Amino acid sequence: MPIRVLLLERHCEERWWNELLGAANRYSLIESQFDSLPLFLKPLDMAGLWAVISTLAPEQTAALEVDSILAWLAEIDPLGRPLFAALSGEALAAGGKIQQWKRTDVLDDWLRRERERYWTSASVDIAHVNLAAMATFVGGIRSDVLESPPTKIALPTVNAVSPESYAAITGRRPEFLPETSWLFGPLEPDILGTHFALEHLRAPLGQEIGLPSAAIDRALAYSEAITQRSAEEWINFGEFLVRAHDDFSEHPMYVVFISQPQNEGIKWFLACADQQKKN
Repeated sequence: MPIRVLLLERHCEERWWNELLGAANRYSLIESQFDSLPLFLKPLDMAGLWAVISTLAPEQTAALEVDSILAWLAEIDPLGRPLFAALSGEALAAGGKIQQWKRTDVLDDWLRRERERYWTSASVDIAHVNLAAMATFVGGIRSDVLESPPTKIALPTVNAVSPESYAAITGRRPEFLPETSWLFGPLEPDILGTHFALEHLRAPLGQEIGLPSAAIDRALAYSEAITQRSAEEWINFGEFLVRAHDDFSEHPMYVVFISQPQNEGIKWFLACADQQKKN
């Protein structure tokens, strides 16, 4: 039986695409049977976005003005992404007063619900959140990181890693990939993962610890640890910052990252990303 696979992604120049193409024979197969150029999907129209919201919150939307909700949605996400329609529907179903929210409020509400639904029951601690954040920043965690962890970042030891806690945060269990020495497989940062990682630096486990200077110190600790790792991890961190640049260019933790001298070269990634948009 023929199988058709639809891949949805904002960028096709990154690691996941190269791994999909793989060896030359697989690349030839894709080239011969499919259009090698990505298919650029248009945003959902207003009717499609409303269908997403009303399906997730049928009772709440019955009493709301359609045009008013859609105007608010267009303001917080001009790109018309189904993701924000889905998150808005979930927030409405939970009693959220979304028309008073900004885009970051929608993402904060999603993150709060993730903590309440999954993190608490899995007894997630700060060390495992640090682990998931690092895996998001650099595309995974190599086995030697837990054997010689960064001095300023609390991480669980190899024997103390809880698969349940890690899965509660990331949605996937840890897996060892011996051919690449990745202990935790690559995490491609989407908008939710990017928000999670940046917010973790600003407010670990949802509660601000200390003064804003403490958050800056946390960001600097990660930045220093990443630049001391392999070139591949540094490049993956550059890809993360490209994503952050697209969606969270004003986030204080992104600003800290991009302002560091050791990350000067990463600005090249951002310049390339901007040029691609212009073209």
